[in-house]
Amino acid sequence: MKLNRADELNRSGERGGIPFRSGRVFNADGKWFFFVRGGSHKGPFELREEAEDALSLFVNNGFLANQKAVVRAYFDDLWSCGDFSRSQFLVDGSMQYHAQMFQEKRDRDWLFQFVKMARIAVPDLSVEIDELIEEGNKIAASFAFVGTHTNDFMGIKATKKTFRAASAEIFHLQYDKIVSIHSFANYSQIVSEALRISH
Repeated sequence: MKLNRADELNRSGERGGIPFRSGRVFNADGKWFFFVRGGSHKGPFELREEAEDALSLFVNNGFLANQKAVVRAYFDDLWSCGDFSRSQFLVDGSMQYHAQMFQEKRDRDWLFQFVKMARIAVPDLSVEIDELIEEGNKIAASFAFVGTHTNDFMGIKATKKTFRAASAEIFHLQYDKIVSIHSFANYSQIVSEALRISH
């Protein structure tokens, strides 16, 4: 991969010193990226201008334009696939989980353990996203848990029935990571209701 730093270039019509934004933008194999803290990078972008605009958004607001993709990956990788190693890159280590059914906030380790429990109870568990609404650095998600209740979960005996249970969460993102989740799901109630209407 050959890197070409954009600090050596001006946009069309620009004169004088190179703008500060360019110091973190580079080209690799015909695609454009920009550096972030810790030595990692974001991209690819087709045009240098797109990378610079994304960098500006990232620096000034703490988020990129693909926040919905982060939330989709969270549901796909964590809940639907149980890929905890990949999910660590999506969920910040200091993430706070605010659940309607708990009085105190929970952390990322607790969330991952809870997902493991859920996936033991429902091995074919998946999430179907109905809608994602973006406002600033927050994403409101309307979705449903789908699966077969194969093993006991939270005191509810396994019924071997398939269910689809609607839920909603609000995600707060910063620098391309989920830093807090406000969940309106009561998982015990969801499972009970899902089993009541299951087929």
